[in-house]
Amino acid sequence: MIYIFTGPRAITDAEAAYVWSTVEELHDLTASISGGQFGVDTAATRAAAVCHRDALHTVIFPNHPEATWNRNILNGYQAPRSEIISGPPAPTKGAAYLGRNLEEIALAFEMKPAGEDVTCVAFSSCPVVDRQYPQRGGTWHTVRHAEQAGAAIEIHPLPRALAGRR
Repeated sequence: MIYIFTGPRAITDAEAAYVWSTVEELHDLTASISGGQFGVDTAATRAAAVCHRDALHTVIFPNHPEATWNRNILNGYQAPRSEIISGPPAPTKGAAYLGRNLEEIALAFEMKPAGEDVTCVAFSSCPVVDRQYPQRGGTWHTVRHAEQAGAAIEIHPLPRALAGRR
C-alpha cells in the first residue's frame, strides 16, 4: 500500500507521538510520500523510515525560493530507499505548495503496482463530519484531490480536534 501523509505544520510533541504510532501500525506500507513540511509531514516521514525500513520513502518539497520545508527531515532517519525530490517549479510560494500536493498524488498513482492501493492519511487539527472537509488549507487540498484521483482517505483527528480546539 502506498500512503500519502498530510496534516498541519505545527503539532505538539504528544501529537507527533500519535502520528508516529499511527504510521507504525501501517503494516502494509510499501511506499510513503510526504510534502516535507514541519509537523505531521516530518513525524510521519521519520516514523515510516524507521518502522518500515524496506519501503520506499519519498519527500517532495515545494519548488519556490520563498517556500519553507524541513530540509533536515531525513537527517538521522535515512532508510535504504529514501529520496527527496523537487515539486514542479511555481511562480509563487502558494502555487509551489499546491503544485507539490498534486505531485504527491500523481507520483503515488504513477508508482502504484497493479493490485496495490493508494491511501491518503490526513491528520486533522479540526473536526471532520461526514467528509465535509474545510475549504482552506494544504491538508484539505491534498485530501480533496487524492479522493478525486481514486485514493482511499483516512482521517485521523489529532487530540486538539477531538477537544474542539484548532
